[in-house]
Amino acid sequence: MAGILIFFKAPFKIGDVVKIKKYTGKVERMDFQSTGIRTFDQRDITIYNSDIMSQSIENYSRTEIRRIELEVKVGYGTDLSTAIQVLEAILKSEPLVREKPKHSIIFKKFTEGGLMLQLKFWVPRTANILGIRTSIGFKMNQMFDEETVYSPYTKGIQTDGELSHVVGAGKSKLKTYLAELEAMAGKVAKVILPEGVAAGSPEAAALAAVPEVADADEPYEVEAEFM
Repeated sequence: MAGILIFFKAPFKIGDVVKIKKYTGKVERMDFQSTGIRTFDQRDITIYNSDIMSQSIENYSRTEIRRIELEVKVGYGTDLSTAIQVLEAILKSEPLVREKPKHSIIFKKFTEGGLMLQLKFWVPRTANILGIRTSIGFKMNQMFDEETVYSPYTKGIQTDGELSHVVGAGKSKLKTYLAELEAMAGKVAKVILPEGVAAGSPEAAALAAVPEVADADEPYEVEAEFM
């Protein structure tokens, strides 16, 4: 009976990304008795339909856009207007952050280590939310340093010319290191097989046939804290 009700109400379909009970993943199979979900860490979960009928179901595939909320903590002594301008510039630089609905940057609260700001912005459902979060975090770290926006647990610190020179040298080394990492990543083009599995063997073919579950498809929990 539970299976019939699920098919009739259609809260999800095969291929949808859902969260049922504590499991989040793609719906792979449905029958009158149970529903199969493939999680993003490659676990195959079978949930009986009678359990599904008594649970709340989060379907991440029904709407075309999603809102992301990020909490950003800045240290006391930071010029808030400068910090907000930097965050505005970062959001506008992200091609997948939608102009409408418009994003918002608000002051949330005072904390022991600094001031808590909150970013709310919208992205397409199909966007790689983890990638966008990583990109924004990297840009914040870089631009905050350039604009003297202080990290939490610090106050404004006056730096002399010698220390500024050291910081500049550190930035140069960081850019070189990141360029080397990117070049190395470009060379990694083949699948590394487990020990004892020969290329072209049935075992290698089975590994290649594993269903693709990309991190880009994984829904991201709404709130995350930076810095």
